[in-house]
Amino acid sequence: MWKHVIWSDEKKFNLDGPDGFNYYWHDLRKERRAMSRRAQGGGSVMIWAAFKKNCKSEIAFLNGRLNATGYQNMLYDHLLPFITLIEDDKTIFQQEKVVSRVRD
Repeated sequence: MWKHVIWSDEKKFNLDGPDGFNYYWHDLRKERRAMSRRAQGGGSVMIWAAFKKNCKSEIAFLNGRLNATGYQNMLYDHLLPFITLIEDDKTIFQQEKVVSRVRD
């Protein structure tokens, strides 16, 4: 059964370091360096990808945060072309913690 499942996930990368970055290790023999905090957001990039046994989608680079409409558009633009390449009428798309639909 698992060979028919398409798995997907997205990940946001902050361009100025991880979220909640408050501390860092430093050499005690040297003076501490000042660390700047993100004042205006610092910028980020979000990616999405999917994979199935023996195949993977292209990586999608997304702009900003996704609302429901943006997520649906992303699936239309990036998941559907991936599914059309798969010759398997039993394919199931597994979202994070939610089983979506069986491919028609």
